[in-house]
Amino acid sequence: MMMVLVILHFFMNRILLIDNFDSFTHILRESLLMAGADTVNIVPVNLIDLPEIVSAYDKVVISPGPGTPDDNNLPILINTLSGKIPVLGICLGMQAIVMAFGGNLINLKQVFHGETRIIRLRESLLFKNLPLKINVGLYHSWAAKQEDIPTDIVITSISEDNIIMSIEHKISPIYGVQFHPESYLTKDGIQILKNWLEL
Repeated sequence: MMMVLVILHFFMNRILLIDNFDSFTHILRESLLMAGADTVNIVPVNLIDLPEIVSAYDKVVISPGPGTPDDNNLPILINTLSGKIPVLGICLGMQAIVMAFGGNLINLKQVFHGETRIIRLRESLLFKNLPLKINVGLYHSWAAKQEDIPTDIVITSISEDNIIMSIEHKISPIYGVQFHPESYLTKDGIQILKNWLEL
C-alpha cells in the first residue's frame, strides 16, 4: 500500500510550463518546484504538441510574456485544453483565459513594471491560508475588462486600482492570476502556487 501511494505521489505533479518567450520563465519553473511540483518541463508556445499535453502532464501553466494572447493563439489553446487538464494562466496567461471564454482586454494608461500593489482576496482555494489582503508584483500593460467578464468566469481578487487580479472558471479547473507569483514582490507567491498544485 505504501509503495502504491509513493508511486501515485510521484506522478501527481508533472507540470508543463508553456513559455511565451518571457525572460523570467526559468524563475517561474524554480518557484513551481519549490512549491512542490515533481517535474516542470518548459516548452516554447510555438512548439506545443496538443495531444502530448494531456497524456504526458498532470497540469499546465501558461507563462507571462510580451504582446497579447492572440499573438500566439493562446485563447484557442485554452479552449482546446478546457475540461481536459487543469490550467493556471499567469499575467498574459490569465488574459488569454479571459479571451478564450469571450471576454475582452483593456490597454491600461499606466504600465506596471516591477510595481507592488495590495490586492483584496475573495473566496478561492487558490488563496487558502492567506490573509484577506496581500502584496503582489505586477508587470503588465493590459488587463481584463470588468464589464466584459464572461459568465463562466469568477473574479477572485481585485487591486486597489480596481483592476482584476485573479479569476477562476466556474466548472473547469482553470485559474488565472494577473500578478506574478514568481516575483520576489509577491511574498505569498510560493504558497499560491502550492495551493494550485494541491487542487
